[in-house]
Amino acid sequence: MATDKVYLRHCILYDFQQRRNATEACRNLVKDRTCRICFENFGAGDFDLNDKPRSGRPSLIDDDIVKTMIEQGLFLTRSEIAKKLYSAQQTISDHIRKIGLMWKYSRWVPHELSEKNLLNRVVMCTSLLAWSKNEPFLDRIITGDEKWITYKKS
Repeated sequence: MATDKVYLRHCILYDFQQRRNATEACRNLVKDRTCRICFENFGAGDFDLNDKPRSGRPSLIDDDIVKTMIEQGLFLTRSEIAKKLYSAQQTISDHIRKIGLMWKYSRWVPHELSEKNLLNRVVMCTSLLAWSKNEPFLDRIITGDEKWITYKKS
């Protein structure tokens, strides 16, 4: 959507450079007021076509509050946190994304694995491969979706 706005502003800039007025430029592009604002900016020497930073409504909830709630109850869902904080689920989702967590296996886990987690994976895989050489246990496991069943030949 932002690129659409920039494209329209390019078109308006073209009309400005062709010495057309704002009414002529906006006839087939945008609302008259939008075009007038652009022409005022161009006339003042501001040819930047991107949006200016705006403040927006400040969030009443701090990331630390959400993080504390998640640490106290790892199994709280996004909607439960939103109800407890009297906030919208999307607001809570934004804070959780900033914290760097995601919902997996019915609990909140870090989105990125730490060095310790990555090293632990390598160690576990290496030990399982070494174990499977001595004891071929992988031949006795049947998997289906999320269930594992051990199979013993009689």
